[in-house]
Amino acid sequence: MAYFFGLLSAVTFALGLTLQQRGTLQTAAREGDPRFLREILSKPVWLLGSFLLFCGWIAQATALRYGSLALVQSLQALSIVFALPLGKFLTSQQIGRRSFVGALTTLAGIVLLVTLGRAQGGGLLTLRRPIG
Repeated sequence: MAYFFGLLSAVTFALGLTLQQRGTLQTAAREGDPRFLREILSKPVWLLGSFLLFCGWIAQATALRYGSLALVQSLQALSIVFALPLGKFLTSQQIGRRSFVGALTTLAGIVLLVTLGRAQGGGLLTLRRPIG
């Protein structure tokens, strides 16, 4: 379950951030302009991105219920890899060779960490009263 919800969280975060970026790119006002916040809040695509980010946090919390922090955060880093193709298709960004190699390197590192690492956890934290 931790793998499923961790990956779901990464995909949801990547899609949410990419949709927010798309909404931001559609505004006439730029950063620092007092109209900027009003404009992005009026974009349905930006609001959908915000909703997906919220869903990503829920999925991440659920993943942490079943798995260790090391596992879940490693899977969460895949959102960077997922955001590249989403950015290409949703915001028409170009993916250069350097970005592609970086994404593959990140993917390889996460796969190694998750498969070879022996992270423990996933249980509830209990606090004990000091003796004395």
